[in-house]
Amino acid sequence: MAKLIRSESHELASTPALRLDVARTITAYRQAVRALSTVILTHWPELAKAPSKCFAVESLFHPTAKRPMTKYAVLSRKLGKMPSYLRRAAIEAAYGAVSSFLSNYSNWLDDTERARGARPPRLGISHVNPPLYGGNMLLVGPYWRTVQVKLLQEDGRWAFSSALTVRGRLKRGNLQHALCPSLQLRGNKVVLSCPVEVRSPPFLKDANIRRVCSVDVGINTAMVAAIVDSSGTVIARKFFTCGRHNDQRDTLSTQIAAKQVASHGGAGNRLGAGFCGTLYRRIAGLNLDAARVLVRELMAFALQYKAQA
Repeated sequence: MAKLIRSESHELASTPALRLDVARTITAYRQAVRALSTVILTHWPELAKAPSKCFAVESLFHPTAKRPMTKYAVLSRKLGKMPSYLRRAAIEAAYGAVSSFLSNYSNWLDDTERARGARPPRLGISHVNPPLYGGNMLLVGPYWRTVQVKLLQEDGRWAFSSALTVRGRLKRGNLQHALCPSLQLRGNKVVLSCPVEVRSPPFLKDANIRRVCSVDVGINTAMVAAIVDSSGTVIARKFFTCGRHNDQRDTLSTQIAAKQVASHGGAGNRLGAGFCGTLYRRIAGLNLDAARVLVRELMAFALQYKAQA
């Protein structure tokens, strides 16, 4: 059974100077991913067959004592003294982005009906964030109350910051075994996004259950549902609406509001307990009917894709 990973964010106490270093670090990482993705896309046929993807990409630009000459020496100069773990993380991010883009592009070409009206997929590398590998990029204090992050300084050096206080409560308890967090800058906030492994729901421990239907309350719709298999792949999703019920409910609410205004003609008038009781009962009935309709549609959707939970 696949592990369940959730992410929780922790803000770090920061100063304007620190935020500049964080912004510089994130920009440098994104520029590295963009440059590496170009190299990987150019050499994709041979890189896709390489036994070690990271080593094969590194051999194209990173010089060593045994390999002083490389094809893309300019890329090595561009990356500068980027820490090795961060450089390899950029390679993995670029390789994954290129692989996903080529797969999506191939599917887009095959789906001729959708391709007539849909835009082709794009290489998504604009919003990647640098991962912080423990020891190499991140030093964690006792109980995750303070951390030190290796950042790109103004003079081009990579150095650890001073101890930064982790604000807020640790929601998921023990983060000593947290996975590799990523560094993010959200406005004026420096944030660590920490993936943590969480306990699996009981139904996922049943080997006979291979597909589940997950449901969430919608923002602009009544609800949204997705069919997910045991590997985490989303098989299908659907948005559920109940526009007719909403229109009828809003019409009745408008009538109630008008009666309330008319009833308050004199100052100090109070509405009785049974005020607009018939209209309120009709609204309650509409809500109940909408819930039943949505449940029937949800069950039909789950059965269509053979969800077992």
